[in-house]
Parts: sequence; structure tokens; C-alpha cells
Amino acid sequence: MCDMGITATITSIIAAGVSAYGSYESGQSQKEAAEYNAEVQRNAAKAEIQSGNIKAQEMRDKARKIAGTQAATFGAAGLDTTSGTPSDIITETRMFGELDALRAINNAEASAYGLKAQSELDLFQGRAAARGGMLTAGGTLLAGASNAYGTYKMTR
Repeated sequence: MCDMGITATITSIIAAGVSAYGSYESGQSQKEAAEYNAEVQRNAAKAEIQSGNIKAQEMRDKARKIAGTQAATFGAAGLDTTSGTPSDIITETRMFGELDALRAINNAEASAYGLKAQSELDLFQGRAAARGGMLTAGGTLLAGASNAYGTYKMTR
């Protein structure tokens, strides 16, 4: 028949191992989730930049069309569009169109920067969770070994 002290010791060791494995796996799962979240954030940052570039091109196109309409209107009225007020107005329209386009790009880049920073934070938190899981697992194994030894010594 099996000695109760040995049975208790083995049970204690097994329990510590299962608990340690659970801690390790929990840390790894958190790390994987953080890596996934980081990838989502990086993809969102890329999409934000693309969206900003598209919006900027739309603003440039709109300004170009407005400037063209202005030039046609001034020309139809018999005004010279290469100098004076008509030229200034057309130039200003193009300038503000470019300024709007650059602002759209800048806003997209600022938003993308925030998303990339969140991505890096997610990765850091994932690594920390994995390390924490490993440390907890190690501590659990040490405590389990100590408890198992104490149980064994008490039954001897």
C-alpha cells in the first residue's frame, strides 16, 4: 500500500506544476493578445496615413477645379488672369487648397503616430505579462516544492 506522506507529497508537486503551467500559459496568452492588438494598431496607422493622403489629393483636386472655374469666369469677363487681382485670387485659391491638403496629411500622421505609440505600449505590456507569467510560475514551483518537502518531512 502507498504511504500517505508520499501521496501527499506527489499531490503537492502535481498541484504546483499545474498551477505553474497555468500561470505561464496565462502570461503567454496575454502576450499573444497584446501582439494581435499591436498589429491591429499598426494596420490602423497605415490606413490612417492612406486616408490622409487620399483626402489631401481630394482637397488639391477641389482647389484646382475652383481655380479653373475662377480663371474661366475672369476670362469670360475679359479680365487678364495672369496678373493683378484675378491672378492673386487664383493663386490664393491654389495656396489654400495646398494648405488644406497638407493639414489633412499632418492630421493623419499625428493620428497614426498615436496608433503606433499604442502599438508599442501593447507590445510592452504583452512582454511584461509573459515575464510575469514566467515569474509567477517559477514562484509557484518553488513554493510547491517547499510545501511538498514540508509535507514529506512531517509524515516521516
